[in-house]
Amino acid sequence: MAELRRSEVEVLRLYVHLGERLHVPPAAGLADRPRAARQLGSLWVLYLTAEQITSLARAFYLRAMGGSAAEPNRFARRYGVAYRVHRSTGGPRLARLP
Repeated sequence: MAELRRSEVEVLRLYVHLGERLHVPPAAGLADRPRAARQLGSLWVLYLTAEQITSLARAFYLRAMGGSAAEPNRFARRYGVAYRVHRSTGGPRLARLP
């Protein structure tokens, strides 16, 4: 289960909208998650698999490359998964945080 702010759900919607046009497309079933989200106060609750959480971390990494780092930083702190720039390749690499 993931609890996302509205701005984070918007990042997810854009990510799944771009879908197959991306070099690494979203995880299977992630496209259905924004429609299945339920609002709980100011947060949106989504039920995600581990693979979908990893894919969502990639969406937030892409968001950070285009501007805001707030969403990816919050997601990384809360769920312990983030994409970071790999020093030798310069590309993104999955990092599991403690």
